[in-house]
Amino acid sequence: MDIVINSTKNQYFMRIWGLAKVALEGHEKEFLRIKLNTLFTRFYFYPLRKKKKEQKKKVEAKSRKMRNFKSNFKRGLQVIKSFKVKKLILDIDTGNCIQNAKLYPAFALLNHHVGTFQVNFEGRVNMVLHLQSRPINIIKSFINF
Repeated sequence: MDIVINSTKNQYFMRIWGLAKVALEGHEKEFLRIKLNTLFTRFYFYPLRKKKKEQKKKVEAKSRKMRNFKSNFKRGLQVIKSFKVKKLILDIDTGNCIQNAKLYPAFALLNHHVGTFQVNFEGRVNMVLHLQSRPINIIKSFINF
């Protein structure tokens, strides 16, 4: 399973090799659409459209919501920990030359350990993040919870 965020090429997708790919992309009429490619078909979803029917929400006890939130948060952290960073490139300009100068030593230190970090003075803000995980690791994170 791959998650790719690439602002230089405008690619934002999640892919399970050989099965499915879910991508976020721009659209002329709608602001955002989700493209789902499966084995033999392609679907488009528009998440920002208004729904025709408004569903009524059920009122639950406050303590039950809090327990659900804590367990979902812990489970989400376990799933995030199952991913490995394959590629991380950050090219940033804050718009303030003094802040850029303050970031420069920190980015130089991180360059040797984590990924590729760059400070520019040209107004570019680019990010490339490639996360990868095996489905068995995600299943283990749910089981070991």
